[in-house]
Amino acid sequence: MGTNPCLRGSGVTRNAEKKRARYVTDSEYRDVFAIASKSERLLMELTYRTLQRPESDIIWWTSDVLITEDGVRKLHFKQHKTGTWMKIALSPDLDAMLKRGKVVKITEPIVQTLKGEIYTYDGISSMLRRTIAAANAWRNGRGIAPMESFGYRDLKGKGATDMWQAGEPIERIQLLCGHASKSTTEIYIKARWKETAQPNMVVMGM
Repeated sequence: MGTNPCLRGSGVTRNAEKKRARYVTDSEYRDVFAIASKSERLLMELTYRTLQRPESDIIWWTSDVLITEDGVRKLHFKQHKTGTWMKIALSPDLDAMLKRGKVVKITEPIVQTLKGEIYTYDGISSMLRRTIAAANAWRNGRGIAPMESFGYRDLKGKGATDMWQAGEPIERIQLLCGHASKSTTEIYIKARWKETAQPNMVVMGM
């Protein structure tokens, strides 16, 4: 794809955003998702689609964040880190996943344990690591190189990077991520974006 000029002047030295360079490929995501539990799948999709923080926001959501406004199903919540109120429309696929989750009580977590309780982030992250190990065992049996382990937070970065690569405006990605400045979002994407450098094609004078 073409080079985004905004990413050329993102002011790396002036921004304290910590780089999270792990980019989860589509094939890695699909292999893990295929064998993940219902709760893992839901947290994966919520993180990837909404770009919210899984550890401080998503695992704490209960069914009262689900609203219908003008005929559109949405998530309505306050970001823990920024204090910003957000409304994010639900895609049909994600809405279907939430409905299959049978969330009925207003105090019931959206991503819940078999007992209907909130997961600890460490707990559901441990589940993901085991699922990745199982996916790697499946890959090994088919002669496919194993994937490096990743966490739910890396799927936030994947979502932001994939949106940018698909041509979404950087301002929209910034809004979803909850970044205070566009340059922070640019750095967040650049940490994962692996551009192939082009050679010097200048024809020297004779």
